[in-house]
Amino acid sequence: MSQSCTTPQCERASQVLCDHCKQNLCGQHLNEHNNSIDFATEKLDQQQEKILYIIQSKMSKFVHEQEAARDDIDTLTSTIH
Repeated sequence: MSQSCTTPQCERASQVLCDHCKQNLCGQHLNEHNNSIDFATEKLDQQQEKILYIIQSKMSKFVHEQEAARDDIDTLTSTIH
C-alpha cells in the first residue's frame, strides 16, 4: 500500500519523499513545496549578497584606515628621528 501525502487534508497518494524534510508528497504538493524552497533560496541568496557587500565595504574601510595609520606612524617616526 502506498503512502498518503503528508499535507493536511490531502488524500492523494504520495509520489515522492522529500530528502530534506522527509515528507511524503503528492505531485501538486511537491510542486508547491519546490516553489516554497525556490522562494526561500532566492531570499537567502539576496541576503547573502547584501551581507557580502557589507563585509566587503567594511573590509575596504578597514584597509584604508590601516594604511592611513601606517602613514601616520611613518610620519611620526621620521619626525622623531
